Amino acid sequence: MRLIRRIFGLLGAFALAALLAYLSQFWVFDLWGRDGLFGVKILTPRGGILGNQLRGTELAPFALLLWAVGGFLVLTVIQTIANKLGNFLKDRR
Repeated sequence: MRLIRRIFGLLGAFALAALLAYLSQFWVFDLWGRDGLFGVKILTPRGGILGNQLRGTELAPFALLLWAVGGFLVLTVIQTIANKLGNFLKDRR
């Protein structure tokens, strides 16, 4: 049971890391066509969604800072949820 939980945890962490990298300006892979993933125009193959959305606004120079703060907040929330879920499952035993 522990091994399965650990594998799912690692897969979840990898998926989250890939998602955060895609949202950043550091995505280097062209994995789908220019029309966007599943036909959604905002999901470009070059990533950088945050930078694209902030382009032309006063917040554009702070895109990397906003990405870092947002990533930190997302990771903090996920860690809190994982801790509470782990404590809940431990208490049920």
